[in-house]
Amino acid sequence: MEETTVRESRKITCGGKEYIERCAEILTRLFVHDPVMMWLMCDTGVPRSQEMHRARYAFYLAIFRAAAMNKGRFLEINDFASCALVMPPGEKADNPWTMIQAGIISALWTVGFGGMKRVLFEYADTCHHMLPKVFNKEEQENHWYIIIIGTELDRRRKGLASDILGYIKDLARKDGRPVWIESTTETSRDLYVKNGFTELDDVVVLGQGKVGSDGIPKKNGEGVTIRCLYWRP
Repeated sequence: MEETTVRESRKITCGGKEYIERCAEILTRLFVHDPVMMWLMCDTGVPRSQEMHRARYAFYLAIFRAAAMNKGRFLEINDFASCALVMPPGEKADNPWTMIQAGIISALWTVGFGGMKRVLFEYADTCHHMLPKVFNKEEQENHWYIIIIGTELDRRRKGLASDILGYIKDLARKDGRPVWIESTTETSRDLYVKNGFTELDDVVVLGQGKVGSDGIPKKNGEGVTIRCLYWRP
């Protein structure tokens, strides 16, 4: 599955399972200091250790495989200078059956019981409960969900991620569905707002009392803040 479009002379391609390994390799590297990933895997040791890198890569592979099995779309621009994963309306990457087929159990095993609990319950459930604040019942089940988006460090501030977001908004505009995304850093939040997304007033705080804002274990830590945003056509 591959579609190609051009936004301002930049090539965007859309693919399926054939993009999984390339996106997993790139995003594992780009999100090495992401607060949520640090929180999810805070039991696996030193943040930049090979053990944590392998655990993170295995986790991404499993999530991406499950997403591809449920019609998830991988987008890339300029030979993967920036890439993203988006789920179309009515489809979910956390379908239990396909997650098992995708190898999520073995991937989560590498992050320990605490990591499994954080992935399967705390993160997904907490963010999901934010949807009714802005979406009606039909929209809660049928919206475009941007799971992840990232740009190579030396290619940032060139509008590549904005082009991908524009592509996703075009898809949403065609079927009249809203778009949902979660931000784990101030930089990403600012990018989404610049591209027309509206930030919810309420925020999600994970790991409060156990980790700092960077997701690393910290006694009485302030926790990791997640900001939820949406866009309507």
